[in-house]
Amino acid sequence: MTFFVAGKIAETEYFRLESAYTIMFNQAADAVVGKVNAYGEMLRATQGLFYVAPDLSREDFANFYQSLKLEENYHGIQGLGYVAAIAPEDKQAHINAVKQLGLTDYNIFPEGEREQYSANLYIEPMTSKNIRALGFDMYSDSSRKVAMDRAIVSGAATLTEKVLLKQDGSASPVNGLLMYLPVFIDPSESNLPVELRTVNSGWVYAVFRIDDVLKDVLATHTNVGLLKIYDDADEQSEGLLFSQSGTPSKVNFSLQKSYDIGGRTWSFVGQPDRQFAENVSRSNPALIWLIGSVISLLFALVIAAIANSRANALRIAAQMTKSYRQNARRLALATEAAEIAIWEWEVESNMILLDKMASNVFGLKSGTEQLEYSEFEKLIYEADLLAFRVAVEQAMQQHKTMEIRFRIHHGNETRMLHTSAEVYFNETGQSVSLVGVSYDITEDWLHQKTILETEQRWKHALEGSGAGVWDWNVPNNVVVFSEQLLSTLGYLPGDIVGKMENLLKLIHPQDIERVTADINRMLSGEKPEYRNEHRILSKDGSWKWMLGSATVGERDADNNAIRVIGTKTDISWRKQAELALQQSEERFRNAFDTAAIGMAIVGLDGRWLEVNGALCRMLGYSEEELMGKTFVDVTHPDDLDLDLEYVQKLLNGDLEHYQMEKRYFHKTGDIIFVLLSVSLVRNEKGEVIHFISQIEDVTARKSESDRIRQMAYHDTLTGLPNRRLFDERIGHTLAHAKRVGYPIALMFVDVDHFKQINDTHGHDVGDEILKAVADRMTHCLRQTDTLSRVGGDEFVILLTEIKKPEDAKGVAEHILETVSQPLHVHTHDFRITLSIGVAIFSGDLETETVSELTKKADLALYEVKSAGRNGVHIFGSNHIKAEPKAQKKNKV
Repeated sequence: MTFFVAGKIAETEYFRLESAYTIMFNQAADAVVGKVNAYGEMLRATQGLFYVAPDLSREDFANFYQSLKLEENYHGIQGLGYVAAIAPEDKQAHINAVKQLGLTDYNIFPEGEREQYSANLYIEPMTSKNIRALGFDMYSDSSRKVAMDRAIVSGAATLTEKVLLKQDGSASPVNGLLMYLPVFIDPSESNLPVELRTVNSGWVYAVFRIDDVLKDVLATHTNVGLLKIYDDADEQSEGLLFSQSGTPSKVNFSLQKSYDIGGRTWSFVGQPDRQFAENVSRSNPALIWLIGSVISLLFALVIAAIANSRANALRIAAQMTKSYRQNARRLALATEAAEIAIWEWEVESNMILLDKMASNVFGLKSGTEQLEYSEFEKLIYEADLLAFRVAVEQAMQQHKTMEIRFRIHHGNETRMLHTSAEVYFNETGQSVSLVGVSYDITEDWLHQKTILETEQRWKHALEGSGAGVWDWNVPNNVVVFSEQLLSTLGYLPGDIVGKMENLLKLIHPQDIERVTADINRMLSGEKPEYRNEHRILSKDGSWKWMLGSATVGERDADNNAIRVIGTKTDISWRKQAELALQQSEERFRNAFDTAAIGMAIVGLDGRWLEVNGALCRMLGYSEEELMGKTFVDVTHPDDLDLDLEYVQKLLNGDLEHYQMEKRYFHKTGDIIFVLLSVSLVRNEKGEVIHFISQIEDVTARKSESDRIRQMAYHDTLTGLPNRRLFDERIGHTLAHAKRVGYPIALMFVDVDHFKQINDTHGHDVGDEILKAVADRMTHCLRQTDTLSRVGGDEFVILLTEIKKPEDAKGVAEHILETVSQPLHVHTHDFRITLSIGVAIFSGDLETETVSELTKKADLALYEVKSAGRNGVHIFGSNHIKAEPKAQKKNKV
C-alpha cells in the first residue's frame, strides 16, 4: 500500500511537472522560431525595395535601414546588407565602378580566381566593424555558398550553419548566422513578373550573433531550464548552436522538438531544472512514506487475519477498524501537508470512514469522520454520479483497481478530484470494503478546460471569418467537419463520413495529386504547414475554389502526426476576380500589341518597362534597344522640363493625366513631333507603380500646320512676317512698352524708284532685289526686332526696348548704308536707296495708340519722299538725313 500511495502521488507530481514544463518549453521554442522568422519577413521587405528601385543607391539603402529601426525591433542583429552576384568577366568593371562612387579602397577578397564571385556591396550600419566586410566574397565560404544557392532554388529566406563573423573583428571567434534572400533584378528580365525571373542578381542578407538573439528571446522565458539547440539535428558540439546550463531536477525526463527554420532543421532539447521542479511540486516524500507505511501495516494485518479464518477475520477487522480510528489523527497530520484524502467504504455497514484531510478535500464540516454512503454520493456532481457508480461496480465485479475523475460540490465551488481505489474481498470472494485515495486536481482540470475553451474560441473565430474547420485524428483516421465547412459546400451533417479518404474524394481530379503531396509533406515534417488552393465538389454538383490550410497540432515521441487541425475557406470570388483580371489583361495586351499608335508602360525611374511595335517603328529602335533607354534619352532637351513638370504634378496628385505636344529623337537623329498622353497606374494600396503612355506621331500634321501658318502670317517672296503678323506684334509690343516704360520705334521703309526697276528689268529682277533688300535689312536688326513686308516695295520695322530715341536714328542710317552697297542681279549692277520714316514712342505717353504711332511714321516717310528720297526722317524733328543727289540713282 505504501508503494501504491507513493506511486499515485509521484505519478501525479510527474504529470504536473511534465505538463507545466511542456507548456514552458513549447512557448520558449515557438518564441525562438518566431524571432528568426521575423528576420525573414524583414528581408522580404528589403528584397521588395530592390524590386521597386533596381538602381538603389548606397544612400537610399542607408535611409531604408534607418526607417526599419532594427536596433529597437530586432535585437542581436549585426547588419543588413546586399551581396551582388558577379561574373568573372565583370569583376574588374564592378570594382572600378564602386571606386568611382567614393570607396577608393574597395576590392573583392579573398584574392584568387573562381567560377563565380559575389561582393558584399551594401551593409548597414556602416560601423568600422561592418566596413571590414565590404567587398567580401561570400561565395568563397562553403557554408555561406550552400545557403545562398539554396535561397536561389527555393526563393525563400535560408540560414547558414553557424559561421565565424567576418565583420565582428573580435579577438576570439564569434559564432553567428546569416540569412539570405535572392534578388532578381537583371535588366534582361525587367519586363517579367518577379516570380518568373531566373537570372539572379544578388542577395539581401541579415547577419546576427547567435547568443545575442537567443538570449534576448529567452530573457522572457526564464523558467525554460536546461536548453540546448542543435542545427540539422546534429547533437554534437559542431552542431550545437546554443546551450543554457543549470542544475537538473531529480525527475529524469526531457523534451525534444524540431523545427524547419530557414531551410535547416533546428532541434530543441530541454530539461526542467531543480528550481522549476521545486516551484511546481506540492508533495512531501517523508509524509508520503509515513502514510503508506501506516496503511500498509493495517492492511497487512487484515490480510493475515483473513488467512486464518472467517471468525478471526471478523474479529481482527473490528480490532483493526478500531485501531485505524485510533491512528486516524496521526494519519491526518501526515496527509494534511500532501492534501490527500484517505477514505474507506465499509460495505456491510454502508458507511464511509474518513481521515481528517478528507473533510478539506471533500468540503465537509471540519471533524467529520464518517458519513453514510448515500450522503457521500450527494457530494458528487450529478452529471458524474453515474460514471462513479459504474466504476465502483466494475471494480467489484472485475476485481480491479478503480481510477476515476469526478466533480464534487465543494461549498459554493465545483472541484475536480482524482480517485484511486482498491476493493478488498473476504475468503469467499465477497467484497468487504473499498479503500480510496483522493486528491484535488482542479487546477490542472481548469487548465485543460481553458485550453479546450480557447480551442473552441479560435474555431468559432475562424468560422466567423468564413473559414470551415476540420479536425483530423490521424492514428484513428477520424475527421470531424464543422457545420460551417459543411454548409459552405451545401452538405448536411452525416453526408460526408468522417474519414480523410472521403474528403479527398471530393477534390477535383486535376488538383488531387497536389493536395495529397502537400498533406504528406506536412505529415512528414518536410513542411511546417499545409497550404493549397484547389477545387472541391459541392453537393449541387458545382466546383468551389477553396484555400486549404492545416498544421500538425500534436506529434508522438517518434514525430508521427497525431492530430491535424485545418481550415477551408471559399475563395471562389477571388478566383472569379482573378479570371476577370486575366481576361482584362488579355484585352489590354491585345490592344497594346496591335495599337496603331505607340504605347508604353514606363517605370517611375523613367525606364521603358514595355513598348509596343508601333512605338519601336516610330522611333526606329528595336524593342531590346528601346528597353535599354529612358524616355529622357529620346526627348528633345527643350521639351524635357515641361514634361518632367507634368510628371511631378501627376505624382503629387495635382493631375489625373496630362497631354502635351513634344519632340522625340529618331534613331537617325531626325526630330519627330508627337502628341503624348500620360496617366498613372496604381496598385491595390493606391501606390503608383508605373505610367501608361500613348504616343501619336504628328510630324506630318505638324509640318502641314506649320506650312499653313507660314503661309498665313509670312510673305511668300521674302519669308518676312506679313501685315497680319506685324499687326499682332505691334499691339503686344506697344502694350508692353507702356507697362515697363521703355521706348520703341516704328519705321516705314520704301524702296526708291522700284517701279522703274520693274518696268525696265522685269519682275524677276525686281523680286530678287526685294529679297536682297529684305536680307540686308534683317542683318541690321536684333532678333527681338521685327521686319515686315506689307506691300510691293513697302516694309515696316519695329524696334523694341531702345535705350533712347537717338538709337532709332542710328539703326535707320545703318540700314541706309548697308542696303546702298552695290548689288549684282542677273548681269546688272544696282545701288538701291531707301526712304525711311520713323515714329518713336518714348515710353511715358499712356494714351499713345498703334494707329497714332503708325500715322506718325507715315508722315515722317512722306517728309523724306518730299525731300527727294534716300533719307531718314524722325517724326517731330526738322532734320532729314539724305544722300547727295548724285547718289540718288538706283542704277549704276
